[in-house]
Amino acid sequence: MDAFDYVIMIAGGTLILVGLYLYMSGKKDEGSSNNLEGFGIKLNVSNPSILLIVVGVLLLLVPRFFPKTSLPISNLPPTSHIAEPGIVQPEFEPKQDPDPPQIKEESPLQPSVQQKQAAPVKRAFLPSGAWQLRSYSENGIDLSANLSGTMSFTTQSPQVVSWSSSFVSMDMWGNRYNYNYQGLTSSKGNAYTLSITDSNDPSFFRQAPVPLELLLEDGGVLHMRYRYQGNEILLHWQQ
Repeated sequence: MDAFDYVIMIAGGTLILVGLYLYMSGKKDEGSSNNLEGFGIKLNVSNPSILLIVVGVLLLLVPRFFPKTSLPISNLPPTSHIAEPGIVQPEFEPKQDPDPPQIKEESPLQPSVQQKQAAPVKRAFLPSGAWQLRSYSENGIDLSANLSGTMSFTTQSPQVVSWSSSFVSMDMWGNRYNYNYQGLTSSKGNAYTLSITDSNDPSFFRQAPVPLELLLEDGGVLHMRYRYQGNEILLHWQQ
């Protein structure tokens, strides 16, 4: 019960005491009648003390008939979670671990043992040693009958060989001519280039490396095809 209930009970007790006092003293209001009407029933109350006693009893019973409901203290929510009007409560932040687990940094990928021990890349074919001219064609015309020659290769690196060649030609009148050439042959994968760096040929001029068709045919025949000064040169060599 709260303070209001106590006030009602005190008022009811006071009315009961006043009514009992009036009833005991036997005082009446003569010549008048007190009528009460409720729910279609009329009552003639000649002594007002009775009315006071009845009202006082009803006031005493009011707290019993109308108890105030309240939550048990144990069921009330914690005050820290109740937001006051006009105050924005901070969002709940999860507790952080003071010592978060350390993430192990991944070191750069190291080559595996298999990669370290992998077989070396297969080298492109590059000739070596001394070779003898077997045939010579220029723009599809075979000129081998009037020409002989030699060619030797020296390895400079896995992709480069230097070479020197010597040719002896004879014209229809029996005149002999000696021509010497020097240069480099390079490989890049399965592609080859040829460059002539020096010659005693009067018509020689140095040009950029040109594509070279280089392969070893059946029977150990060295096949070389390239373009020189606008002419297609095809040579076959054999050791």
